[in-house]
Amino acid sequence: MFANCQRGGMDIAFPDICKTPPALLPIPYPNFATGLMGIPNAWNILLQGGPAHNLLTTIPLSNGDNPGVALGLISQTVMSRSRSITCVPNVLWKGIPATRLTSLSMQNTVNTVGMRVVPSQFKVLLLGGGGAGGGAGKGGKGVSGSGPDAARKAAAREAKRAQLKRNRRRGAQREREVEAELKQEGHEVMGTQVSAKTPLTRRVIDILIKDKNTGKIRAVEVKSGGARRSATQKAKDKAMESKGAELIGKNAPKQPLPKNIRIPTEVRH
Repeated sequence: MFANCQRGGMDIAFPDICKTPPALLPIPYPNFATGLMGIPNAWNILLQGGPAHNLLTTIPLSNGDNPGVALGLISQTVMSRSRSITCVPNVLWKGIPATRLTSLSMQNTVNTVGMRVVPSQFKVLLLGGGGAGGGAGKGGKGVSGSGPDAARKAAAREAKRAQLKRNRRRGAQREREVEAELKQEGHEVMGTQVSAKTPLTRRVIDILIKDKNTGKIRAVEVKSGGARRSATQKAKDKAMESKGAELIGKNAPKQPLPKNIRIPTEVRH
């Protein structure tokens, strides 16, 4: 198949389901990403004058789903990036597997899977076997095999990573809100993300406070999005309250405290 490069070509995906105003209905759109808008990284490898594309090449902007401005059903993005997820593993551009016509692509971030259907050029052919890119970039591992099944697995991995990022952002935001609430209630915030060493294990306390009424040290754990504490976390809470803990690490309070201090835990949602 013809190798991909900066001279053109197009990735097409369907359905790219996006929520569309005014009723926020999930409507399937086609999604188009053109090779001309790609960000290449193999500038000194030219195919008919255009820099070659590989698994690290991304197309930052796609089109077709433009009316779905309430964002994609899965990715929470619209008109977002496209990147190839299958490749030719035995042809490397700058050490990264090359992509070609029929390479599968992840489009509108992770909202849909498409394919390169319009070639970039008609001179250079890549005849190697197909392969799936299991995460181009740091920590990425190539996964042998290609086709819709490989694309679905790659899409699931990408969607899971995106969901974890959203959960982390939501959790960090809620922690900041709870910290502000505690200060407003008059408690002294002694530290956040404080490491505590108990006789059984180590744990990280979301927010460490000195209670305004009792003057005692308390741990405040923050749960967002309806999350609940696991049995293991509850066991750590019980151990820290009954057997005590030593506050360690760079986020530990600067003021002197007993080496072993019993700390009860409060959970806020």
